Amino acid sequence: MPVWGIDGLTILPQYTSTGAHQTAHNSIFCLDGALENERKRGMKAMLVYASVHHGNTKKIAEAMAQELGADLADITQNKEIDLSAYNVIGLASGVFFHSMHEEIMKLIEDQEFSKNQKVFTVTTCGVGYCNYAKGAARKLQEKGVCYLGNFQCRGYDTFGPFGKIGGIAKNHPNERDKEKARKFVRERIKERVRGK
Repeated sequence: MPVWGIDGLTILPQYTSTGAHQTAHNSIFCLDGALENERKRGMKAMLVYASVHHGNTKKIAEAMAQELGADLADITQNKEIDLSAYNVIGLASGVFFHSMHEEIMKLIEDQEFSKNQKVFTVTTCGVGYCNYAKGAARKLQEKGVCYLGNFQCRGYDTFGPFGKIGGIAKNHPNERDKEKARKFVRERIKERVRGK
């Protein structure tokens, strides 16, 4: 996985999984020292998700949480989630009008992230033609949060006109998508935080 250093910053590429394709986009900034300190301290992770239509995001969140050894929280069932004890936080949702779920966006807005917390995002969508977590990533960066990137994959979608044709991405997320999610955790999260 490519990593570039610029004046004490590490730029981590973002991986987007759409079907059989995986591409990288340069977009993520973290202070090198912050990542190194976290590697020494270990990791306690939480994955917060909103999965409201077909369970697409929940399937990916569960696969990632198992690989990461993370706690899981459904923000649509519990809006008062305490993230203070976690140093790695995943925020996952389907896509709603080219953005993450409103409860995830509200959590980003309201949360006081500590300098030791690292955050990554996960999006599931019927059509993966753009990075739907871009707005969330921008808000996290504005707050000075170390953002580790976004994982995105297709998910069964019956919203709007797609419902009239029986939906799109009917077999997603599938086992291949889940394996790509686990690989993202291994290569992006565990290696970056634990240094393994």
